Formats: sequence, structure tokens, C-alpha cells
Amino acid sequence: SEEDRRPVLGMVKAHFADLEVEDRLKIAEGGPPREQWLGAVSFGLKQLSHLKQGSARLLNEGLKVDGEARSANDYAEVKKALTGPMPTGLTILNDHVRPPLADPYVFAASLGPDTLVLTGSVPSEERRKDLKELARRLFERPMLDDQLQLASGAPKRWNDAVEAALRALSRLDSGKISISGLALSIEGLAPDKGTAVAVSYQ
Repeated sequence: SEEDRRPVLGMVKAHFADLEVEDRLKIAEGGPPREQWLGAVSFGLKQLSHLKQGSARLLNEGLKVDGEARSANDYAEVKKALTGPMPTGLTILNDHVRPPLADPYVFAASLGPDTLVLTGSVPSEERRKDLKELARRLFERPMLDDQLQLASGAPKRWNDAVEAALRALSRLDSGKISISGLALSIEGLAPDKGTAVAVSYQ
């Protein structure tokens, strides 16, 4: 109804204060109950506000969210909201939210006397878990400091490159690997000349 248009536009302006709003809403019969519908609209707009670009589509009681998150924190917030308790009657039809795009895509690992520090970007939580398991197998350091941030845009065969680089780093006493886009750098101190030559050759 016309009286529902006002709270909806109010919600839009609250979430997107710095954007111009183009109102193409049409009045039609047959929607869900008013309070339930307004709750679903509010929830959808909140998820949309975490996106750099994208869409939130409400089809009766079903919500579709699609787009690129503003930051790793925004991505985590949306994922948490879409898998948590929903407003009354609302179901998630699909969730195609991507982590923010990183360009260049950077991954680094620094090996110190007691700690291995992972920084930069990782494509998914599943991949983060795999890398931490690999690091625990390869390195005898008691501390693993995971500072990775979720991001999309990883080059092809990124997983293979990161695994090969971590294997090389594990043969050194201390050092650092860095992958930026398609460029890999490695520096550090090897236990002996033979290892230094072998790692460089690898």
C-alpha cells in the first residue's frame, strides 16, 4: 500500500544515506502479512548494505542475495546473518555473495624462531583450514599466527603455488615467501649450502 512505501523508503535511506534513491515501487495485492513483509525487506536491505555491488531480491517469503562484499568483515557479517536465525517466515533461496576482490592477490608466510605468520588473502574458509593443516604438518614451530583475510580473485593454480612455496619455506631455518599475482619471491637462511641450492632449484 501507499502507507507501506514510506517505511520502506525510510529503511533504504537509513542503509544507503549517501546514494540517490530511484523509487520504482508499484502497489500490488497479495503480499505476505505486512509486519512479516517489512521485517523481510529490512533484513534484505541490511545484507545489501554490506555489499560493494549486488542485489537483494525478495520473492514472496524467499530471499536471494548476490554480489561482492565491501570487505572481509562485511563478507563474514552477511554469511553469519544468512545462516543464522531468520525474520519470521523468511527463507533463503540462494546466497551468491563473494568475498571482496583483491588485486593484486597477495599471500605471504614469514618463518621466525618460534612462529609461522600467514598474511594476505585466501579464497575460502575451507582453503584456510587446508593451509593451516599443511603448515602444521610441514613446520615444527609451536605457534601459527593466521592473519589471512578472505578475498576473491585468486589466480589459476593458486593452491598449487602456495603449497609449493610453503614446502620450500619449510626447508629453511628462517625466511619469507610472498606470492603477488603471478610473481613468487622467497628469501631466508638455509641450514646448509646443499639445501639453499635445492630450494632455489625447486
